[in-house]
Amino acid sequence: MNAPAGPSCRDCRYFQPVENIGLDGECRRHAPAALIYQDAPVGVWPRVSTVNWCGEFMRSGETALPQTIADIVRDNIHLCGHGFIGSTCGLCMRASGR
Repeated sequence: MNAPAGPSCRDCRYFQPVENIGLDGECRRHAPAALIYQDAPVGVWPRVSTVNWCGEFMRSGETALPQTIADIVRDNIHLCGHGFIGSTCGLCMRASGR
């Protein structure tokens, strides 16, 4: 089989090769799905072929961008203990005498 021309699971950072599963590996992009197998819970990742692809492809070695606005706020904006942007919180300003 020829290598795929564009992005494929084989080159994705979330792809985990697995032997003896009939397909080529598992997609580890999200947490595994919970299934009950023989009365016990187990986690199962989607099985994929190296030639599959999806809209969340990220080449191996690339880093992900923040996924939500909450991530951006958490990483870049200082919030006070009341959940407001630190310099705009009336409670903090009163407590500090400003």
